Amino acid sequence: MLKTRKAIKGLETGQLISVQSTDPASPLDFKHFCNSGGHELVSEAEAEGTFTFVIRKGA
Repeated sequence: MLKTRKAIKGLETGQLISVQSTDPASPLDFKHFCNSGGHELVSEAEAEGTFTFVIRKGA
């Protein structure tokens, strides 16, 4: 989560970032991160214990 927060600061509004995580709590964490930060959780997927999130940076 900390790496994502840092990386998203360097993006322009509307740009996408893809993040992978193996933490079982990450779906909840990323939903909260997006809701509280004004970002859009474009998609989330899980395959073999790895979660992939695509986030659009908000204003």
